[in-house]
Amino acid sequence: MKNKMTKKDKIEYLKKLEANPRISNLQFDPGILKRGRDDSIWYSESVLYFLLDNRYSVSVEALGEVRITHIPTDTDVVSKGYGYRDVVEFLENLGLTTDKKVQKAESKGDLYFGNNNWFEEIIIDEETNAYIDDYCDISDGPFNIDLASIDERIKLYEEDL
Repeated sequence: MKNKMTKKDKIEYLKKLEANPRISNLQFDPGILKRGRDDSIWYSESVLYFLLDNRYSVSVEALGEVRITHIPTDTDVVSKGYGYRDVVEFLENLGLTTDKKVQKAESKGDLYFGNNNWFEEIIIDEETNAYIDDYCDISDGPFNIDLASIDERIKLYEEDL
């Protein structure tokens, strides 16, 4: 991931979301404010959530399975759901505490990612409990919310009703 936002930038971004009159109930994993941990490997499930127009829940989720092999020892860690903490502990025990350190270890051949999770933006109609849409290419994780795109997907959904 190539997100170079500082903690201050991230806080300002979240403040803008919170100040938007269309958004309520903003919640986020405090880990997203940590410096150098923007890749989805550091997270599991809901990373950011809010209610749009008091009807549509919008969340950024870290989904999928993480499988990392530490080449020198062939130690595997597989993560799904809450088990992502095992991945974080595994990486930290190797001294890999940031995206940059993980990328360096991977480029040196010390780590192999058999699988990695990803960020998805998910929209749910809370009135009908209907799944509206997901968008899988959120390269900046929770810091790439595009309300215009969300509005367009909601509009298509409402036209189909």
